[in-house]
Amino acid sequence: MSDVTADLHELTLDEALKVLLSIDPHLSVMLSSSPGVGKTDIVHRLGSITNAEISKVELTLRDQVDIIGLPTPRGETTEYLPFGWAKALTKPDGPPAVLFLDDFGLASQQVQNAALSILLDRVIGQGEKIRDNVRVIGATNRVQDRTGVEEMPPTVKNRMIHLPVKADLDCWVNWAMDHDIDPLVISFLRKTQVNLNNFDPNCPNDGQATPRSWTMASRVYRSLAKEGKRLQLMALSGTIGTGMASTFMAYANIAHQLMSPEEILIAPNTVELPSADAVDVHMATITALEAYVTKNIDVFKKGLQYAMRIPPEFGVMFFGRIYKTLQEKLAPADYAEAVTCKEVSQALEKWGDLIAA
Repeated sequence: MSDVTADLHELTLDEALKVLLSIDPHLSVMLSSSPGVGKTDIVHRLGSITNAEISKVELTLRDQVDIIGLPTPRGETTEYLPFGWAKALTKPDGPPAVLFLDDFGLASQQVQNAALSILLDRVIGQGEKIRDNVRVIGATNRVQDRTGVEEMPPTVKNRMIHLPVKADLDCWVNWAMDHDIDPLVISFLRKTQVNLNNFDPNCPNDGQATPRSWTMASRVYRSLAKEGKRLQLMALSGTIGTGMASTFMAYANIAHQLMSPEEILIAPNTVELPSADAVDVHMATITALEAYVTKNIDVFKKGLQYAMRIPPEFGVMFFGRIYKTLQEKLAPADYAEAVTCKEVSQALEKWGDLIAA
């Protein structure tokens, strides 16, 4: 299969979430990807949007009995009594929930076979029906990732909808802005475009760049800020790989040139700008400003005043993020007022063609 054809069969995390929200919730779904892309995050986002509790079952830590129930003699017969996690999902008056079968592909064949009744018939143990407001979602890495995943038997595959997902920079940046990821990490990935997910099953390094490891890298970079660059580099090498860590730390050397969002917002119309050719500084500065304004949306007008003074590719990037945040965070009346303010009108007039493109 060509790379182009393969890409057509992979969904971004946002696209996968849309599918999960739209399809019949009684259909079982299997999410698959290379390690660290964000499958678990999709499930938690689904739970948040639908007000559903997440019942996570790590199948690699379970055996067959955990799935089908505890065999209990009843006279001449044996009943299989479901354990607590399973029993909770069969209570008719229970709250909305998502049964999340994690690391499905790493589970033993016996455990996978035991899960067939859950996937196909929504039954646990000896005929205990999962209630109607429970979704069943599995997650697995791919066989080609060499993480120990075995090919699923056709009988298992045919009992669920398969959604292969991929890392996507725009989706990750939107997530990162809301989850306190260091702006230097975000701006570095925006600039390079291709380093968000470099997972290679043949790579000998302990650390590799994936969305999950970049999240850890952000914490490492911040927590070791006072300990010196050598320790930062060594810890980052064990997180995202030696080469990637060196490249990121070289980029991070611009940090001393950056003006803080708070400083910018004091006088957005007059504060000194980076030189036009200081692309890295512009990228890091506007990303930090985006992250700040996303959390403090009441200052968005001042942010736009600054953005309209910088090169358009960075200003438009800022505008797009802030416009999305206004939609998500403001009540309809407040949103209508915000998007008709002087600053938004000026931005649309200045960048209309770029925004439309």
